[in-house]
Amino acid sequence: MRLEAIVALVGMIALAGTSSSRAPQTIVVQDPEAYRVYEAVFQREPPVTGAKATRVVVRAETVRNDRCGVSGPALREEWKSVIESYDRQNARPRVLLPGFALQPPYVLVTSAELDALAAGARRDEAWWGAFYQAFPDSGGFFEVSAVGFDERQTRAMAYVAHHCGGLCGSGKHHLLEKVGGRWRAARPEGLSQCQWIAGLGAAPPFRVRSPV
Repeated sequence: MRLEAIVALVGMIALAGTSSSRAPQTIVVQDPEAYRVYEAVFQREPPVTGAKATRVVVRAETVRNDRCGVSGPALREEWKSVIESYDRQNARPRVLLPGFALQPPYVLVTSAELDALAAGARRDEAWWGAFYQAFPDSGGFFEVSAVGFDERQTRAMAYVAHHCGGLCGSGKHHLLEKVGGRWRAARPEGLSQCQWIAGLGAAPPFRVRSPV
């Protein structure tokens, strides 16, 4: 990919940060463990499980969604440090890096590149046509937050959204635990979780019980 575009993005924001003492510096997501968390989530998403995408497209800038989140007693107790870390890491957008060895491989696309696809596309369908022409067999693109970890990096939370068309896509926060060196979905007892679905908005919070 577009390593040049990502480097240029980081460079331009960093340069802007030096022009004013009040301008924020660019923050890059460079912890390899964060990318392993993304990998664990991507492998359970439709582009990989259904469309069998051989690579996934990811927006280079992180996002957060405070309108559709998670709650429950566990988040105020044993998961408290994860939530606090998540809030710190997502205080403002960060920039992802290319080059981490994930399965499936990923390609980063900046917001500017996504906007450029809209040139001359007056309708949503036309934009998606341009997107899939540029990224065939991608199954759409992902947006992710920065990852919040506990102190030992054995628990994590990340917001991941998948966009695949005008009425195609969904997003939610994922809680994960590291077991045997692998990240897997965690379901704390009493968890209330919100998920948005394209065309439906935010689905009502639903409770997920921890497996026995």
